[in-house]
Parts: sequence; C-alpha cells; structure tokens
Amino acid sequence: MEKKAGPSKERIAELTKEGYIVKRVIDIGQPLYGWSNKTNGASQSDHARLQPYRRTQDQAWSDCNDFVTGNMPATANIDWALPVIK
Repeated sequence: MEKKAGPSKERIAELTKEGYIVKRVIDIGQPLYGWSNKTNGASQSDHARLQPYRRTQDQAWSDCNDFVTGNMPATANIDWALPVIK
C-alpha cells in the first residue's frame, strides 16, 4: 500500500497558529482523529459527510488543510489506512 503524507511540518505549524488542532476523537476500538479550531469553533464533525474521522493524524491534518484552503472534495476521500482492493 502506498504511504500518503499529510501537510508539511511547516504547514501544520501555520494551521496550529491559526487555532487548528488534530486530536483523537474516538478511543473505543480503532482510534480515530479529527480536526477542530479552538478559536472559531469549526470542526471536522461539522463536515462528517465529506470528511469522516480518520485513522491517522496525517490524514486528519490533510482534511484540515483542505477545509482551510477551500479544497474540500465533492465526495469523501477514502481513508488512507484502509487497504486498497484492486
């Protein structure tokens, strides 16, 4: 499986300065991560149809970056941690 990467450390630092965080939102079974903003109240839970909680922090940061830059997909991207069936 191809390993995908989230935003760079520099970009994550910028997002953090803007008030965004990624945290574990579900602890039961497989941990899942989501983003939120401590200042303006925006969160991944508000966009769950297009950005479900993720199995990796990298993908949650990628979803956060997509939200901030206005590049949210029309349909949800597959979770990177899921195996790809060919």
